[in-house]
Amino acid sequence: AAMQAHEHTLQEQREQYESMLEVERGRAELERGRRQQAEAKFAMALELKDEALATMKTMSEAHEQKLEEMQALRKYRLLAEAEIRKLQAELKKFSAVSISNSEKATEAEPA
Repeated sequence: AAMQAHEHTLQEQREQYESMLEVERGRAELERGRRQQAEAKFAMALELKDEALATMKTMSEAHEQKLEEMQALRKYRLLAEAEIRKLQAELKKFSAVSISNSEKATEAEPA
């Protein structure tokens, strides 16, 4: 009877141990799943960060290009305005000479 009681106790201990082992396996599996999820989220976050940086770089380059275009247009406009002022000054001189010549021509005509 003592032997049977001892075997029964050993059987219960084995079942408890196997049950604890099964619980530990389940916990380890859950932990692995959580770690894989965390790694996947981290990888996705890195990918999104890289995409955001690439987008910011592209936007920065586009902004820089637009700035250069605007500076070139401003320079072109300033050159055009200077050319217009130069032409207006020449036109004024030409008009003054033309008026002066026509006055001389009028004075030279016999009355």
